[in-house]
Amino acid sequence: MRPDGWNRLKTLFDEALARPEGERASFVGGLEGDDASLKTALGSLLAAHRDDDFLEEPAFRIPPPDEPLPAPVRLGPYQIVREIGRGGMGTVYLAVRADAEYEKQVAIKVVSSGLGLEELRRRFRTERQILARLDHPNIAKLLDGGTTPEGAPYVVMDYVEGRPITEFGESRGLTVPGRIRLFRLVCGAVQYAHQNLVVHRDLKPGNILVTGDGVPKLLDFGIARLLDSDVPGDLTQTIASLRLMTPDYASPEQMRGEPVTILSDVYSLGVVLYELLAGRRPYRVTSTAPRDLERLFDTEPAAPSTVRPLSKDLDAIVSMAMRREPERRYASVEQLSEDLDRHLRGVPVRARPNTAGYRLRRFAARHRAALAVAALLVLSLAAGAVATVREARIADVQRQRAEKRFADVRKLSNALLFDIYGAVENLPGAIPARQALVKKALEYLDSLAQESQSDIGLKRDLAAAYLKVGDIQGYPFLANLGDTTGCLASYHTALAIREKLLAADPKNTDLERDANGVRDRIGDVLSQTGDSAGALAQFRNVQAVRQRLASLHPDDLKLRRDLGVSHLKIGDQLTRAGDRPGALANAKRAAEILAAIAAAKPDDMRARRDLSVAHSKVGEMLRQNGDPSAAAAALGLSIGDAKTILAREPQNAVARRDLEISLNKLGMCRIDSGDPPGAVAAFQEALGIAETLAAPDAKDAQGRIDVAYTKNRLGSAEAAAGRDAAALESFRGAVAIAEVLHAEDPNHILAHSELATAVEGVGSILVKRRDREARPTLERAVALREEMLQRDPKDDEIRREVEATRARLAALPR
Repeated sequence: MRPDGWNRLKTLFDEALARPEGERASFVGGLEGDDASLKTALGSLLAAHRDDDFLEEPAFRIPPPDEPLPAPVRLGPYQIVREIGRGGMGTVYLAVRADAEYEKQVAIKVVSSGLGLEELRRRFRTERQILARLDHPNIAKLLDGGTTPEGAPYVVMDYVEGRPITEFGESRGLTVPGRIRLFRLVCGAVQYAHQNLVVHRDLKPGNILVTGDGVPKLLDFGIARLLDSDVPGDLTQTIASLRLMTPDYASPEQMRGEPVTILSDVYSLGVVLYELLAGRRPYRVTSTAPRDLERLFDTEPAAPSTVRPLSKDLDAIVSMAMRREPERRYASVEQLSEDLDRHLRGVPVRARPNTAGYRLRRFAARHRAALAVAALLVLSLAAGAVATVREARIADVQRQRAEKRFADVRKLSNALLFDIYGAVENLPGAIPARQALVKKALEYLDSLAQESQSDIGLKRDLAAAYLKVGDIQGYPFLANLGDTTGCLASYHTALAIREKLLAADPKNTDLERDANGVRDRIGDVLSQTGDSAGALAQFRNVQAVRQRLASLHPDDLKLRRDLGVSHLKIGDQLTRAGDRPGALANAKRAAEILAAIAAAKPDDMRARRDLSVAHSKVGEMLRQNGDPSAAAAALGLSIGDAKTILAREPQNAVARRDLEISLNKLGMCRIDSGDPPGAVAAFQEALGIAETLAAPDAKDAQGRIDVAYTKNRLGSAEAAAGRDAAALESFRGAVAIAEVLHAEDPNHILAHSELATAVEGVGSILVKRRDREARPTLERAVALREEMLQRDPKDDEIRREVEATRARLAALPR
């Protein structure tokens, strides 16, 4: 066929496809002026197209379900009440606890019996893992999980009794600002999921229920995909082909089976926002054929303001969220939420061109009365202001460019410092990544600080960055690199910035709290590097400020908590100084303050954690004051608090470390009470936790110190129980860890202390065995402790340990 004939055939083929299938034959037969071969070729193409329609559909389909199984009567401790819904992956039942532990309605999702594909079952198990790591007030919580007798997995979630967000808005007659504020709560939940590296992928009103008291809950992560997932590529493609999504709310890239990112959730939220504001969807997907999808997404939906009276700002915000090209949408859900907040506050939004006229209109909307007066003045001076206005416009353009650069760099640095840093902060092996993020953010903030010496918010960001640098370098209560010298330098830089801010605004309570937070951290590091006197002075100064603030604001629970923390820190230092009664009094006072806060906030797990730490400190002080029975009771409360938190938040590493510390202290109480086997059990449980926490990150100095500490205590208990071989193995394990830590940071008092304890433990076993290496081993333990005492002569605890080791050495035969 000649080129002109081929072009004619293509044109006729497209015209025929545009007609209903029943009219295509008559269209071909009615063609005039074309030769017979052209009509024959056109008819063949149309017949082939009809036969090959299967190419327009996904090559892989979910098999039809088998005969549905009857609803289960009971799953684990849950009694099934009734079925409440079905979806592409499973059936959802309403259930209640049936074991009398507590009364609670729950929703149980069970994979459908007909979904025999192992890939789908794996995705269901992924949903369970995703929900377990998400803890947010606007996300339905995972409570439990298991497998049915038939082998189908299930998850147990909070039962949310509510209505889809769009129905809720309509039924309550919410105003436009009310709908936006409700929607921003949903944005916060989705942003939280993104920070935890989770994309929802099926955001729609049916998965956003609003309870009767107006609290939105985000449901169903059944097709979510972890951004850091190691799911094999073939499985990802399989799931994409299954199209487990809701087409009316899915992004163009989702519908085409392309990679899905957080920008896909931005698109789906844009569709939900459109429906929430306009009362109807922007479009309906009636066909998933590629050609039909291209036509649908090539057509811009009508603006929401054509359906209901809405501002052009909202049209622009919805349009930007729903742009076909992902790179032209909002870069994050947080940006979408911020633009909605800007609209509510009447300031220019990111989604509209930032022209001078637009900014003026927004300004005028916020200041109508003032502008009416100003207009009279402007009119009187208009003749002489023409040249000034021209120059001002030129300056305004230059200022805008500078402000945009400044704002963009600051936004990037804050994203690195808070959003991305927060997403990786608790990941295994994340110390190098955290260090790189903070280093880059600090470079940006430093450059901005040189440009703007008067921006208070920027200076607060800069101080926060230096604080995070110090945390990574060597803060003793977080995973760190063991660089205490660098840590102190970074903290002092942060403190200098915050003290300058406070000097300029001395009545600002938030600035004073910020400065005290850095001083507390400096005291913690001084304590761990052997300067107990300096640490105690630091903590006493901070306590005086906090006592004054708490007296001025008696109802402020944050200030009350700060005061309780100061009592705990002072108690620790008094213990080291030998003032055990004073240490116990401070610990008990802290427990009283923190117990009152926990009672006022019963659902606040941070308040519960604070009280757990206080009980643990009280228990340790009671033990040191010679009351192991009362100490064990207080430690039992601490352990119970930690386990309560872990029941609610199984992935909470801080609570798990708190439990480890309290178990170690309980073990010491049992040794003092003459129960070595009980002590061994407590130390072994604590060691399991410590090793689990330290395993993911080989650079985590604090995690390795915790393991060495626990091995030393376990060795003492094994020796007391008469199991010398096990004791020697435990002590030598502690020596191996502490030797490396001490070499990495000779100033770290904990590493130094645990090395001395481990060496002495080995020596004590060798003495019992009459090994000739006993004397040199104990001599090394004395030398290590004397080094510590030289650095901190006022540490009464180290002095007693030196004297005890010297006495043991003197008792050895020559």
